[in-house]
Amino acid sequence: MRTKTLLLTAVLGVASIAAALAADPVYSVNAVGYVNVVLKPGFTIVANPLDAGDNHLSKIFPANMPTGTTVYRQVNSKFVTSNFLPDDFGVLNWDNDWEIKPGEGFFIKNPTAAAVTVTFVGEVMQSTAGPLANPLVAGFNLTGSMVPQSGDVQAELGYPAENGDAVYLLGGDAKYKISNYLPDDFGVLNWDIVPTPAVGEGFWIKSKTAKTWNRTFTVNP
Repeated sequence: MRTKTLLLTAVLGVASIAAALAADPVYSVNAVGYVNVVLKPGFTIVANPLDAGDNHLSKIFPANMPTGTTVYRQVNSKFVTSNFLPDDFGVLNWDNDWEIKPGEGFFIKNPTAAAVTVTFVGEVMQSTAGPLANPLVAGFNLTGSMVPQSGDVQAELGYPAENGDAVYLLGGDAKYKISNYLPDDFGVLNWDIVPTPAVGEGFWIKSKTAKTWNRTFTVNP
């Protein structure tokens, strides 16, 4: 496993290591930690980088989120929204308390004039029972890495790029940096700009075909 771009904004904590069983050693390692993601004023694309067990908005985001924060989720090529607003009793809640699983990308609108840091806490997804699977449709997908790792989306994050694919990263200037996967002058497929999302950063993938972004990942050596 390539580890140079791994992992969290903090050192991983090892939650449990099972002892060897019988004559054949079997180990179970659950790696937990946290990831800080900065939400600038306005829109940011985020991807849940950790499995909190319960991944509903009310669990993965703190109770002191700014009033009026809005999450925009892609459902069947359309956007649906969830707003963080007072209920009839004056208690702040998400009006749609969706479950956001690791690897799902979404827009979040910070309604304030100041940056807000949110902390994701949970377990690192690992492929101990088979590859981590992130299905993609043909066309535009709002997505992200299922694990807390940054780097080249293909070489390090394992995205199965094909001729005509494109990645759209939303910059701090609210403009997209577009990376296209196309043949170069010698007919070799390459990214014209290598897309390198940060930990917890969501982005658009325009996929030529429907496919699954499979990932083999473990924190074990």
